[in-house]
Amino acid sequence: MILLAKMHLVTGYAGQEHVTAVDHAAFNAALIGTGQFVLDKGNALQAQVITNNKIRILDGELMMQGRFVRLDPGTYVDLTIESGASGTKRNDLIVARYTKSTTNGVEEVSLAVIKGTGRSSNPVDPSYTQGDITNGEAVKNEFPLWRIRIDGLNVQTPEAMFTPFGDSLRTLPDIRQQVLNIHSEVNAQLTKQDAAVNQKISGINSYLKTEVLTDATKSLYGFGSSAVPNDVFVALNNSLNEAMRYIKKCASAESGTALTLVSSDTKTLDFTKTVTFTFANKLSGSEEIVFINGINFTESGNTTGNSDVSYNAKIYLVINGVEHTILAKQYTQNGGSDYESLKWLKSCNVNIFAACGATIKAGDSVAIKIAHETTGGTGSRTRAISDVTLDVRVV
Repeated sequence: MILLAKMHLVTGYAGQEHVTAVDHAAFNAALIGTGQFVLDKGNALQAQVITNNKIRILDGELMMQGRFVRLDPGTYVDLTIESGASGTKRNDLIVARYTKSTTNGVEEVSLAVIKGTGRSSNPVDPSYTQGDITNGEAVKNEFPLWRIRIDGLNVQTPEAMFTPFGDSLRTLPDIRQQVLNIHSEVNAQLTKQDAAVNQKISGINSYLKTEVLTDATKSLYGFGSSAVPNDVFVALNNSLNEAMRYIKKCASAESGTALTLVSSDTKTLDFTKTVTFTFANKLSGSEEIVFINGINFTESGNTTGNSDVSYNAKIYLVINGVEHTILAKQYTQNGGSDYESLKWLKSCNVNIFAACGATIKAGDSVAIKIAHETTGGTGSRTRAISDVTLDVRVV
C-alpha cells in the first residue's frame, strides 16, 4: 500500500523525539546493502567447541538487513548441542534469530541452534526462516552463522557460513586492479588488429567498466552470506573468453582445433575454366573456422602440354554465396610441369579473418572457386580433380 506522506528529515532537530530504529536500519541498508554479514570486529562471532554438547560464540558484530547487532567485547554465549547417536551423522545450524513481537513491536536478536535430522550418511542442513525485515513486515528472520557437524557422538570443527564484511571490503581494490590489468592487456592486443576487431574493443571496454566493476561494487556492498568475488570473476571470465576469441582470429600463427571438410564434387580444370567445389559444414554452436591449412585432392588427366602458357589464377573462398579472394596471381606454365595454382592450394596457409574479414560459422554454405584465364601463349592441359578436402582450424 502506498500512502500520502511528507519528507522526514531524520538527522535534524524536530522539537521532539522522531528518529526510530527503522530509520537507522534504513540508513545502514542504503549505505552498505540489505544483505546480512558479520563485521570484522573483535572476535567476529567465532565458534569454539567446549564439549560435544556445548558451543561457545565469542564477541562480535553483525548487520542483518540494516539492523546492527552486537555481542559486547569480552563476552560470549554458550549454546547447547543435543547429543548425537552412534552410526548417524547430523548437521545443526547456529543462527542469529531476529524476532518481532506482534503485540508491542519489540524487536530482538538472539543466538539459537536449529537441530538437523540424523542420517546414516550425507546429512543435510536443516531449514531456517528467511524473512524480509527491511520493510518491518516480517516477524522472524534467521541468519546462519555456523554449521555444526555431528559424527556419531562427536562434534566436528564448526564451519563458517559467512564472510567477514571487512575482509570482503579489502578485496575491492585488488579486484579492481586485476580487472584493470586484464583490460589493459586485452586492449593492447586488440588495438593491433584490423577495423573489425577494433569495433569489438568498444563493447569490451563498456562491459568491463559498466558491468564488471559495477557488479563488483554491488556485490561487495550488498552481498549475502555467499563468497562475493566469485560472481565477479565469472562475469569477467565470460568477457575475456569473447575477447580472446578475437585475438586468436587475428593471430599470425595458426591456432584452434583441426577439422577437415569434405567435397563430393569432381571437376575438370584447364587454363581457361572456372570450377567450384562445395563442402559439407560440420560446425556446431559458436564454433568458427578462421584458418585454412591446405586443400588436398586427387588429380588425373593430361600431364603434358605446350610450354610458356601464361594465365591468371584467382581462388575464392565462397561463404553463403559471397566471394572472398584468397589468391590472385599470374603464373607461367612450363612444359609438363604441374599447375602452379594447384601447388599453391595444397600448401596454402591462410588466416581468412585477417585476409578478408570473414569467418565460417555453423550453418554457413562453404565453397572453393578456382578461376583460370589465359593471358599469353597457346595450348591446353586438363586436370580432373576429385576427392577434395579442406583442412581448417576451428576456434
